[in-house]
Formats: sequence, structure tokens, C-alpha cells
Amino acid sequence: KSAEFFSATSANTPSRENNRILCCNPGTYLKDLDPLSPSTTAGTCPKCDEGKITEHVNLATTCEACPRDEIAPSKGLSSCAGCFPGKFSDVSRENCNRCETGQFTLHGTLETACVGCVAGFYQDEPTFDACKSCDPGYYQDQTTKPFCLPCNPGTHQGKPGQSNCTDCAVNTKSEIAGSSDCVACDKGSSSEEGSAKCQSCEAGYISAVVGQKCSPCDAGQYRQSKEADGNTTTDPTKCLGCPTGWSSESGSTRCQSCEAGTISTFVGEVCKPCDAGQYRQRMEDDDITPTNATFCIGCPAGWSSEAGSTKCQSCEAGTFSNVVGEECNNCGTG
Repeated sequence: KSAEFFSATSANTPSRENNRILCCNPGTYLKDLDPLSPSTTAGTCPKCDEGKITEHVNLATTCEACPRDEIAPSKGLSSCAGCFPGKFSDVSRENCNRCETGQFTLHGTLETACVGCVAGFYQDEPTFDACKSCDPGYYQDQTTKPFCLPCNPGTHQGKPGQSNCTDCAVNTKSEIAGSSDCVACDKGSSSEEGSAKCQSCEAGYISAVVGQKCSPCDAGQYRQSKEADGNTTTDPTKCLGCPTGWSSESGSTRCQSCEAGTISTFVGEVCKPCDAGQYRQRMEDDDITPTNATFCIGCPAGWSSEAGSTKCQSCEAGTFSNVVGEECNNCGTG
């Protein structure tokens, strides 16, 4: 198709040789050329740059930019090509792009762009218009990622779209990766913060309630680590009372015989001192046999003792006792 048009000379049209006006071909434009100049030809019209076109023969001084999501990938084109589904044109309208994994496609008012997923979200497929939130039990602490990470054992995350996991509280656990919640420790066991497993209570300690920390056995009670067979672990949910005549401090693994001057009269009782006027020595007269730690002996008449004594003392001058187990009393006047 010729780019040269001819018209009759008129008062409003400058007179040029052959009354000639040059129109540029599609894909080119006039720019700053003189369409009436004999030197202007179709070959002198410059090509439109990439991303721009002219569709028809023209006297245009500029080329027209391709519309959104269409491109002109080379110079001198007369039409724009549409991007394939899932792709969009760049700002220059030279290339079609697509958003990769870890991104989503943002359709703005004027332009389309790729935006990285924020922490707590991911996108494992290209060309999507939104990111996906990490499921409970998973997290992502970085941006523009195509995946989420499972919470480590000992941690959990109960909400979707989170950037971190939380340590399990004391006396709870999460044994597997990707846990959305922590589980309370069974009776007889406990755990530290951030634990994957619960540990059986140590000897001298018990836990009688689910999720309760291990607590020491009370004074007068005990819990050893093994049964009499030396293999079976003792029940970590209960303490045993010390036998009569024996006792223990809090958190004990065994009982001790009440010391001289003290006794216990029932199972689980803490050793208590003999009353004033009574005593309990450590050994019998043979110096071999321990004395019975379940009762105290009253001091003979004329003798007495302070509370918790291992022997009796003769009443001092001016005092007396005439009953077994009686404290020394002051003599009366006269």
C-alpha cells in the first residue's frame, strides 16, 4: 500500500512539488519529518520502538503504547500481541512476565506486578493472585518462600499464617514435628519448657495429677527409685509413709530411724522429741541393740529431763520428782 497521497492545491494547502503529502506505513511514524518535503519517503519514517505501534498509515508524531497485558516485542510492529493466561506485560510492554513461586500477582490500577509473600505465608505454584497461609503446626519466618516449615518437636503453633512457633509450656510436650498443640504430661512425669518428651519423676518426687509438676514427698514419706527387685521403677504417682520409729526429710528416697531423744508413733509421722521428763537413748545397755524408736521412757522418780533428751538427770538441790516421767518440781517452804 502506498504511503504517498496527492491532493489538489488550494488556498489552505501549501504548494509543493506534485502537490504531494507523505503518510507513514503501519509500524512507523512521522516523528519530526515534514510530510510535504520531497525528501520524506516511506523509507525515512522511523520504526516504532519495542512496546509501541501504529496500526494504520499515519501522520503520527509518536507511536502508541501497547495496552496493559499486551506487548510489541520488536521494533516496527503494527499490532500488539496479548500475553498468555497467567502472564502479564511489563512496564515497557516489551515482554510478558509471570509471577514465580513465593510470589503472587498483584493487579494494580495501572500495572500488574509480582509481590513476594510475607512471613507466615507461601505460594508453591506460579501465576496465582494470592499467597497461602501456613497451616497450624507450620511457620515461615522469611518472605518470598514457596513452602512453610514444620514446628520442631517441643514447640507448637495453633494458628494459621504465623512466622514462628512457641515452646511448649512446663509439664507439657510435643513429640512430633508440625504439632499444633502441646499435650500435658501424664501423672508421674513432668517436663521443662520446650520439651519433646516428659520425664518420669525422680526418686523422692511424685506427680499425682496430669500436667502437674513433680513435687517432693512430704517429710515422713519417701519414694525410692527401684522396687526391692532392683529392676522395677517405683510408682511415681505416690509416696510411701515411713514406718513407725522412722522418718524422713522432704524429698527423701529412704527413711532414717528416729534419732536418740525422738520417736514416731504412727506410719508417716515426722520424728518428734520425747516430752520433758522422758528420754530415749540410742542403744540399749548392751551397746548393740538400738532402742525402740516408737516410744519414750519416763525418767525414774527423783530424775527428770528436758524435751528431746537421751538420758535423765538427777533433780537438782531444792527440787524433786516422786513420779516416773515427772519433771523436777521445786520443794515447798519449810
